Amino acid sequence: MLLLLTGGAANGKSRFAERLAAAYDGPRTYLATMRPDGEDGVERVRRHRRQREGLGFETIEKEAGLTEVTLQKRGLVLLECIATLLDNEWFQLKRTKEEAIGKVMDAVGHLLPQADMLVVVTNTISAEGKTYDEATMAYIDAISEINGRLIEMADAVIEMRVGRAILLKGKSILDRVFPSAVIETATIVDPVEVVAKADGPVLALAPDDATLTRLARAADFSEDDIAHGALLDRPVLSGLDSLLIAEGHQVFGADFSRYRLILSRLWGDGVIPVEEKDRRLREMAGRLTIHMAFAVSVVMYYHDSVWLLIHAS
Repeated sequence: MLLLLTGGAANGKSRFAERLAAAYDGPRTYLATMRPDGEDGVERVRRHRRQREGLGFETIEKEAGLTEVTLQKRGLVLLECIATLLDNEWFQLKRTKEEAIGKVMDAVGHLLPQADMLVVVTNTISAEGKTYDEATMAYIDAISEINGRLIEMADAVIEMRVGRAILLKGKSILDRVFPSAVIETATIVDPVEVVAKADGPVLALAPDDATLTRLARAADFSEDDIAHGALLDRPVLSGLDSLLIAEGHQVFGADFSRYRLILSRLWGDGVIPVEEKDRRLREMAGRLTIHMAFAVSVVMYYHDSVWLLIHAS
C-alpha cells in the first residue's frame, strides 16, 4: 500500500508523516535520504532526528541507490524525501535527468513490495511564474513528472498546507489504517463571501502578492486598511516576510485576533533559495503561517484559479 504525502517546503510534511507513522501498529522503518550539506543542512538533519526520537523507528540513512536496501521487517516504511533523492541520484552522481527519474521510480517500486505500508514524502516545487536557469527548470520538470506518476500509483494522497493535512485521494484506506488522523477536505468557495461571514480572522494564502491584493480589494478593503509588514491596528495584515525581519521570533507571540484578514504567500512551493539567510527566512515564514493557521477561524488558499477552504471553526 502506498501513501503519498506532498506539499511545499516548510508546510509540516515531515512532522505529520512521523506522527502518522507513530500511530501505526507494527514495525516502523525510517529511510532518510538527506545529505547534510552546510550548516543549514546539518541542523535540518539534527532537527529531524530529534523529531523522531521515541517514535519507535528503525532508521536507515542512505542518500541514493535505494534498490540496494533489503528491509529486515515489513510493517510501515517512511521514505523521506523524493526531492532529496532525485537531487542525489541526478546531480551528486552526475546522471542524466532520465536516469535519475528512473532511479527514483525504481526505488519506490523496490520498496513497495517489502512494506505493508509505504509512506513517501515529496515536495511540490513550481517556478511560480519565474524563469530560472536551465538546470533548475529541468529539476522542476523532473520532480513534477515523478510526483504525477506517484499520484497515479498511490492508494492514498495527502497534501500538506500550513500544517494541515488535506485529503486528495483514498479516504476509505486512510480511515481504515489511520482512523485517528485529523485529515481535512478542501472546498471551492467565494473568498469575498468567506471574509464577510467569518466570525474571526481569515488566513488567505496565494502564490503571489497580486492575487492577495485582488482579494483584499474585492472584499472592500482599501490600501489604508492594510498593515504592510507591521503589527498595526488595521483590519488587514500582509507582508509576513517583512514582519519577520522587523520583529524576529517575537512575532510568534503576537495577537492576530485583531485582524479580519491575514494575507500570506504560499511559502515553500518555489525553488529553495541559494543564500542561507534567504532559506532561513522562508522557513521561518512557513512556520509562522502554520502558527497562524491554528490560531485563526478560517484558512483558505488559492490553487488553479480557485479559492479552496481547508479549515473553518
